[in-house]
Amino acid sequence: MTSHVFQKRLLTAFLMLVLLALFCATFARAATSHEIRSSCWAAASLSEDSTVLVQQTEHWSCGDRSYSIEAGRVLLRFDITAQDVLPKYFLSRRSALEAVHLFAFDRDGTIRQNTTMAADLVSSVIGGYFQISLPEVTHGTRQVIAVIDMPSHRMILERAYLTSADASVDMAEMRYLIILASLAGMLVMPLIFNAAFYRILREPFVLWHSALTLSLFLTILVTSGLSVVLFASSAMTLSWMTTVIFGLTVGAGAMFTIASLSRG
Repeated sequence: MTSHVFQKRLLTAFLMLVLLALFCATFARAATSHEIRSSCWAAASLSEDSTVLVQQTEHWSCGDRSYSIEAGRVLLRFDITAQDVLPKYFLSRRSALEAVHLFAFDRDGTIRQNTTMAADLVSSVIGGYFQISLPEVTHGTRQVIAVIDMPSHRMILERAYLTSADASVDMAEMRYLIILASLAGMLVMPLIFNAAFYRILREPFVLWHSALTLSLFLTILVTSGLSVVLFASSAMTLSWMTTVIFGLTVGAGAMFTIASLSRG
């Protein structure tokens, strides 16, 4: 087999794996049952008392989803109706932040709250999300307000929702994790082939393809629920790992493309 033929087959195999990874990523975030999305939001500074802020209504912006994180603190309001299944958890995308304060407001004026610091955030089995238990929500609860300190990305606000379902490993999630584990296993095969062929083809594109394959393997492992099942890492640890691995993937992909084109 010539190096040119091997190079073409390597590119074809790589593109098939990328398409399969994209399909799995799309399949991964199926709509969770009984989701409640935020209806309004507000921005405030960290110097303002969050307990006072959540009881003020004049700063709420409803219908406008142009979230801003410049002020340092963002409030999200979730309205609970009689038709909603009572939520138990707050979920959002993993990204750097300082703390999350959750408030449950009852119709009789009762307020319950809890605070979770960034270091204590727990990763959800839903890939790329963290999960926090809500203060007790009853049939008398009218609103849940989430106060997020120092969010680093608007996606934390855009993807936030309440749910009644514990994101644990049920049978449906287990089937998805098995698919991801199989895909991760498939990515090991190109590494073995590259190690064997590099003894014959001393070409840079083989090494860069190995680096790219390894970064894709780590991406699947860290950004999916496999990271929660295989090892207990905090949400913030997995967040910065995701950022680093993404950079490695882009770098290795660019070098692989350059090496392949220069060889062709």
